[in-house]
Order: sequence, then structure tokens, then C-alpha cells
Amino acid sequence: NNIFTLGCIILAAKGLISLDVEYIDGTKIESKANKYTFVWKRTVEKNRAKLQEQIRTLLLQVDDVIAQDNAAKTEGVEFTAALLDEISEELNKSLESAPEPKTKEEKQAVRTKKKQLKELEKKRNKLQEYDQHLEVMGERNSYSKTDPDATFMHMKEDAMRNGQTKPGYNLQIATENQFITDFALYANRTDTLTLPSFLESFKSRYHRYAKTVVADSGYGSEENYLFMDIHNMEAYVKYNYFHKEQRPRYTPNPFSPASLYYNKEQDFYVCPMGQHMKRIGMKRSLTSNGFVTYSVRYQAERCDGCPLRGSCFKARGNRIIEV
Repeated sequence: NNIFTLGCIILAAKGLISLDVEYIDGTKIESKANKYTFVWKRTVEKNRAKLQEQIRTLLLQVDDVIAQDNAAKTEGVEFTAALLDEISEELNKSLESAPEPKTKEEKQAVRTKKKQLKELEKKRNKLQEYDQHLEVMGERNSYSKTDPDATFMHMKEDAMRNGQTKPGYNLQIATENQFITDFALYANRTDTLTLPSFLESFKSRYHRYAKTVVADSGYGSEENYLFMDIHNMEAYVKYNYFHKEQRPRYTPNPFSPASLYYNKEQDFYVCPMGQHMKRIGMKRSLTSNGFVTYSVRYQAERCDGCPLRGSCFKARGNRIIEV
């Protein structure tokens, strides 16, 4: 990595590149990992929550004071593998110190306890497995068992045309004058979320931001535009609907908030039927990058009986827009 950076600095010294502009694009590289070795975060979290309840139920079923006490103490608290180790150890000691069973019922009770203890150890091992999955995934939503660094994402090449996800990496590349000046691998499937981090990567290499950034519409977002504006970058980055709006047959949706008339002086929108939509508050949203966005909400006064309601919106009540 240092050799690559040094090579780019030499190119800049020779005048072949200026390091003032970044032409950015991304591509997805498929991993050699088996495409059926996926582990999904949502599935792991769901199964882990079920396992927690199963462990609590099992401890309540164990006819032992130690287990009963631990089940009561951990009510509403998540079990950990270490805690289950302690409980298992205490139960083992309890069984070993118990007097030798004599009657048939006592022997059956001991066998039941041993079986329950074995079941508890199995669930402890399963809990360790789930915790390991979550640790490997980190902030990602999936990973491959045979390539833990790979994340499952949609590839451009989809021979089966079924939208199947495959293990891979999102490679971001910056170029200038046909020379690669920066690169980075990301687990994010979308290019939009990678731009601020990738621009920071350029700065970490050359100790300054690029003056100009050129990228396609896949990088257009409020967060990215604001980041480039704050750092005085000249942005040539199209917004998401740019290409769609350039089509010869494109007609804007008359019911879209962007198509509605806005009265700036009195702060209200006018719906297609001429009804005023008054401001009712603001909404705060958080992106997966931690970026906070604020939108203003406007609501129509009465949508019941409106002949355009079916085309305008399908939710209950009066229509609310966010801009």
C-alpha cells in the first residue's frame, strides 16, 4: 500500500497526474467462496433470541436449586457462554456431591438431570456459535463461511436472472489521466455509502482532499453532496434520477412531492386537487452511516371522497408528504 502511494507521488512529481481530481467508480468482485456458505445476520439474531428463551425454559425445568436460582436471577438478562459454563459447573458439582441413588425413582431423577445438563451444554455451544457469527460479521449483514471477509451482494452478472446474491467485495477505484490513484474494498453493496470514507482514504494517502470529484449517479445523496461541500470539493456527481429524467418519453409524476406547487411565503403545498397541505412537523432520520437527515412533513386537510385518491396515495387517513 505504501509502495502504491509512493508510486502515485512520483507520477505527480513528473507531472503525469495532479492529484487534484478523482474520477471515482466501483465494481463488485466475486469471491471464490462457495455461494451457498452464507450466514445472514438477521437469521442469526432471530435464532439467538429463540435460544435465549430455550435456555431460560430449560433452567426452570431443571429440578435443582442452583438452576432455579440462576433462571430467576437472569430474568430479562441475556445468557452468555461464560455464564452457562458457570451454571454447568455448579450443576456438575451438585450431581457429584449428591448421595448415591438407591430407589428407582432417584436413579431416574439423576438420569434426567444428566440429560438436562447435556442439553444445556449443547445450547451453550450453539450460543457460542451464534456469538462467533455476529463477531465475524461486525456491522455487515452477512458473510461467507469459506471466506469470512466476503459479504453477500448482488452482482452485475446474473446468469440465472433471479437476483441471487453471491459472496464478494465492492471495490472502489479513483483514477486520473488513466492512472489509478486510490483504491479500497468495502462490504457495503451500494456505492452511495462508500463515498465519504473513500474520499477520506484519498486524504490519508496524500494528506489532502482532491479539489474535484467526478462520479456517476450511484454516488448522489444528500450526505455525499454535503460532505463534498464542507470540504470545498467541486462535485460533478449526478443525482439518482438524472438519467431517468433525460429519457425522451419521461414525464414527471404529477403526484410526486417534487411536482406539487409550494407557497414559500405561507409555507404550504398544494395537492393536485388544489387542497392546501399544511406543515405538521419535522422528521429525523438516521442513515446506516450515521448521517442525520431532517425532512419537513406536510399533511392534506381532507382526502376522503377525493376522486384522485387512488392515484395519489393508498394509505389510510390524509396524505402526508416529506420534503
